[in-house]
Amino acid sequence: MLVLSENFDACWSSTLLPWFYEARHALLEGRPSIVVVPYQTTAQFLKERLLEAHLSTLGIHFWTPKQLRSFLWEHVGKTARIARRRDLQFWLSCVAEEQDNVFAEGCRRDTESFLNAWMELDASENTLDLDGFADIDNALRAALERQGLVTVAESQRQLTQIETRPIHRLLCYGFSEKNKEFLMLLIAGVRASTEAHLVFLKAFDDSAWERALGRFFGQPTLLEQRGPLRDFAESLYVKDAQPVERPPLLLCAENTQAEADIIVQTLFEKGVGRVGIVFPDKSLALTREVALRLERAGIPHSNTIGYAVTAVFAEKLKAWIRLQSEQTIDAWLHYAKTLNVPQAFEKELQKAYKHTFSERLDVLCSFAHVQISLIPGRDSFKRFWETAKKHLLVCALDADTLQMADAEAANLLETRLSRHHFLFWLEQQVFEKEKVRGEIGRKPFAHCFLISADEAVLQSWDTLILAHCNKGSWPNDSEPWGFLDNATIDSLNARSRREGRPYVISSGLDCERIDRSTFLSLCSLPQSLVITYAKKNNALDADSLSLSPFLSASKLTPQSRRLTFLRPSTSTTAFTHTTRTYSLDKPFNSFNVALSAKVWEEVFSRPSQVWFFSILKLPKPFTGVENWERMALGEWIHDWIALTPGIQSKPSHSDWLKSIETKALKRRSEVERAYAASRATLPEYWLWQWQESLQKVKKLAATLADTSFRSCASEYAIEGSVEGIPIRGRIDFLYGDLESNWDQADVTVVDFKTGSDAPLKLSQIECGTGLQLALYAFLLREKGVQRPSASILKPEGSLSPLPFTDRLSILDRMKAITLSGTLGPTPTENTEHELYPLCYRI
Repeated sequence: MLVLSENFDACWSSTLLPWFYEARHALLEGRPSIVVVPYQTTAQFLKERLLEAHLSTLGIHFWTPKQLRSFLWEHVGKTARIARRRDLQFWLSCVAEEQDNVFAEGCRRDTESFLNAWMELDASENTLDLDGFADIDNALRAALERQGLVTVAESQRQLTQIETRPIHRLLCYGFSEKNKEFLMLLIAGVRASTEAHLVFLKAFDDSAWERALGRFFGQPTLLEQRGPLRDFAESLYVKDAQPVERPPLLLCAENTQAEADIIVQTLFEKGVGRVGIVFPDKSLALTREVALRLERAGIPHSNTIGYAVTAVFAEKLKAWIRLQSEQTIDAWLHYAKTLNVPQAFEKELQKAYKHTFSERLDVLCSFAHVQISLIPGRDSFKRFWETAKKHLLVCALDADTLQMADAEAANLLETRLSRHHFLFWLEQQVFEKEKVRGEIGRKPFAHCFLISADEAVLQSWDTLILAHCNKGSWPNDSEPWGFLDNATIDSLNARSRREGRPYVISSGLDCERIDRSTFLSLCSLPQSLVITYAKKNNALDADSLSLSPFLSASKLTPQSRRLTFLRPSTSTTAFTHTTRTYSLDKPFNSFNVALSAKVWEEVFSRPSQVWFFSILKLPKPFTGVENWERMALGEWIHDWIALTPGIQSKPSHSDWLKSIETKALKRRSEVERAYAASRATLPEYWLWQWQESLQKVKKLAATLADTSFRSCASEYAIEGSVEGIPIRGRIDFLYGDLESNWDQADVTVVDFKTGSDAPLKLSQIECGTGLQLALYAFLLREKGVQRPSASILKPEGSLSPLPFTDRLSILDRMKAITLSGTLGPTPTENTEHELYPLCYRI
């Protein structure tokens, strides 16, 4: 018996409830019943409704498709192991590396998409008559056969040949076209049952899935029940439809954290009832934010999605695997941090990077004359595995996991793998993805559920909250496969129908999509619907929302709830970093702050970083690889243009250029030797950056050589106080009559810039921009210089000295900061201050 139902409420009283009444009588006759559902949450929901109806679940087994397949597989005596998805990923990746055709190249670029298409073809018993595809297909099947593996689709095809009937009564509930990969298994279950009932979800469009069901299970019975929001849902898919009378509540938040606040707040406003919070992606950060808020508030809920909490040993393993895979300084520093490697070793590598600006770990080790254990480029699997096990033990991997991985490795001992594929295999063995949730999120009979859309359409709700309906999160249209266009799919499906095969290929990817059918199903379920989304690009309107190609602000008017991070309480007493705890109760001036001129400028642009790194002395994160071009240019300019230490007479232009070229060539030869020791040559991008930097340094030197002055100094260290504020620093370049009495000299401070910095202006300095040079000028004035000036110099620019003879009012603000540690008034919204826990300090 086949029933197609629009939703749960449409089939509960007429179909499901009578079946469970009969199951009670069948148990008395010694005939247990089996219920097969696509998700565990669906089984929990059915049990909940049975308890409400005062029906016992004794003698009724609730199975997922995996459990049904395992039961039938064992019953028919099969011994082959069914391949997991990760097995298919691994062997497909290995096969693609050995092939040289357009399909292999596409597979290497996007293994996931290729595997999805291959599984669709395998399930439908189709193949593509295209050059290259058959080679990959045959090689993959041969690799699986050598390992004693069989695909899920093949196992289900074998099960359809079952001749006995070990199952007495079978109910299959909640399957839809999204679960079409189980269709062959359900056919096998029906053939293995004495009595079978199938209650599937009805699609809201013309579906090849429903036609396939009719061919194999007979003419279906249709059950419909229009929910209160169906008119609204259908209007979204009609281009010129008029607004409906009962639209859902549409709430817009400023960011993800604010959206989580809105969702939890809505739970309190909606009061009692069964509430489902539907998320578009199981890895979405919003899921975790909502779960954490519910746990803090002590609200019992069923978190069917979960969120990852990684153990310490797992972090170490991930860091080691990343190090072996990337072999860059970033990967090594991350690995060193997890194992508490001595800072001296870490500083040696950072020093080597600052000199070579190469992210390659082998080059840095050659330059610093240190050694790091790395897996060779190509080796036998056995050698790989023995090397890896030593690190797994260091990272405290539990013995059971290591033993399981060791057993699986035994099947691969004679295989030659690249480093990439070995690490791919290792990561799959060690890091099984599990749903992790707090204790209060494991309440299957709670009234609040964190759930996916596919699970939600199988249940009954008082209120549904569709979370994070932003563009791109819930796309309403399907994406093409790429090499499987719609014409090819139609021809393959036509062949399947002619040959009597039930499986059909969809016209696109269905992964986590809220398509038209799913959205209409969701709108058929609840009495109340709430849609939330986060604004995009500060646009608080419906432009950030995506549910339908015809949705516009005229159909839905968002209600703005401007929720942002609540600023931290000023009563916070401590801030902990690694093993050090810093008290926030003591006066700011007790920190004995003595900042450089450069840091004082950052006080007014990046105050939180000054607090963390310059006052609390926290270690700065290494960000060199991301900004290596800018860092290299700045480092090389200051190094190459620098003169001998101390004040000296102005050098000639030719001598200056000769000094610059000598230093630049020395730097290049040192880096070349480090690459040569690693059997590599300098990359083109490095040579290009070196050449560009050399030209810019020469332009800076030419500008200074054309300027009239008698003496100069470079990298000039200076220290003192300005109106009682201690200040220190190092001036890039200083020129004037420095060899005479300074009280009679005109002295100019020069700061080298390579970005888009504008010339100095007093109005901007009063706001903090260019304050560094102003403080250098004030320090010179404190030392007796009567007419100090300062200028920015860029390779393509010229000098424009700005005199500093009058006092600046920003000095008063600096004095206040040294006493209070605050910038003054409460920070306004949308500033950097609210992003940090210590925003009221500097």
